[in-house]
Amino acid sequence: MLKALTTEHKASKKTVGILVIISLFFLSGTAAAEVFRPLQILMPGNLGGNLATLDRNLKIETDLCWRVVELLDSFRKLKDKDSVVLAPGNDSSVYSAVNYLFRGALERELIGQCRPDAQGLSPNDLEMFADSGLTREIRSRIWTNQETSERQTIFAPYKKLNVGNQNIWYFNFISPEFCSYLPLSNWGNLELDSPQRSLRRLNIELSKNDITISTAYLNASAISQLAIELQQRPGWHIIVQIPPKGSQPLFSTTVPQQRENLWFISYEDGHRYLPMINIFRRNSGAPRINLRRLPFSKSGSRLAAGLFEAARDQIKQMITRPLRVIKPSSQATTSAYRFAGKQFARLIRQASNSDVTFLRVPEMQHLVDNVICTGHILATMENDRIHSFRLSGRELFELAAAMVKDSDTKPTAFAGCEITWFAGRVSELKVAGQAYRPDKSYLVSTTEETLNDIALKRLDAYRQMSGYEGNTLWKVWKDNLKSLRADDKQLVE
Repeated sequence: MLKALTTEHKASKKTVGILVIISLFFLSGTAAAEVFRPLQILMPGNLGGNLATLDRNLKIETDLCWRVVELLDSFRKLKDKDSVVLAPGNDSSVYSAVNYLFRGALERELIGQCRPDAQGLSPNDLEMFADSGLTREIRSRIWTNQETSERQTIFAPYKKLNVGNQNIWYFNFISPEFCSYLPLSNWGNLELDSPQRSLRRLNIELSKNDITISTAYLNASAISQLAIELQQRPGWHIIVQIPPKGSQPLFSTTVPQQRENLWFISYEDGHRYLPMINIFRRNSGAPRINLRRLPFSKSGSRLAAGLFEAARDQIKQMITRPLRVIKPSSQATTSAYRFAGKQFARLIRQASNSDVTFLRVPEMQHLVDNVICTGHILATMENDRIHSFRLSGRELFELAAAMVKDSDTKPTAFAGCEITWFAGRVSELKVAGQAYRPDKSYLVSTTEETLNDIALKRLDAYRQMSGYEGNTLWKVWKDNLKSLRADDKQLVE
């Protein structure tokens, strides 16, 4: 009897042991397959100054991107996901009327409503900030590869976030060549480094589970250097390229492209949709990453309407400020008219305080109101950067010869000088009523559109023909039209 009980007890212990082993096997399998909470990275921004458009009748048309706050909040409320909001910047454009009028303030307010965890900036943002003070809000933006000659940083170099027991690092890189034309001298001795050297200088220690997000306002070569540097570091790295306006994206805008521990994405048209990067992690192996583009056209508009209405009154007040009244008797035979090409040159010379102004006359829509307001300036002509630079008298003569040669087919205007030419050849050049002196230095001003003329690019002095200090065509007309000494018949045609 005792022997039977002992045998039964041993069998029972054996069964329990097998069950324990089986349980441990399944438990270990469950642990290996344990899934982190999904992480969604929402990236509001890249608006490009597209909050609203303005026509020559001063009608304001809103853009769908005002819906970004409502759309973002709807995803941020999801309980089964962790969320990070990274605003890449690039919300400004000197070619956008509303953005230009408010120096990007409306875009900053809209993105601020999204409550981003970190914000980057772009060359376009820097251009808009250049003639304004560097506020604390602007200085808190991320720009990784910048410092002063004293090795101090003006902007925050990175942002480290902890989400769901995981480190998320945000970097923002800008190519030096994209900043070469910017008037940044009033910010001190700002110096730009390569992405590689800037990361090495920061000496950041990453762990194998860390995730980095890098917005890249970089050319292809610089992105390759950044990728090489990140690939050698622990963790998982996402590079988001934001292409300059008018250029093709380097990567897919819909599907992340993976290369080992790197993923590449291009992001454009931020005023049309909200990009969301979804990251699914396990205890081991590479995460699964996908990209969704959430269109504003399918988002709610209740909050957007309220936000825009609050801004509409500010916009209307600015665009309806009268600058000049044209007497009806001075107008052309029709009710539509435009500024004479000569006055473009005169105003630019006056605003730049230059000796001479040469330019190809910008295209302009006809004005339809004899009361010229700020909005009419912005709606009827494209903005352009104004450049000032010094040339010798000999170089100035060569510039004049190049400009008049094509003046029959390309409307050309001058101010501060008199040119005599025949059959496309200059025979005489006077500056301020005096014959030019080949060895004298003259301050010359013009537009960027003029400098892009192929005839000027052939000149030996072309390399020194640049000097943008923040002045633009819109600013010239807006600030100087009232003081321009020209009667109505001279002003319009």
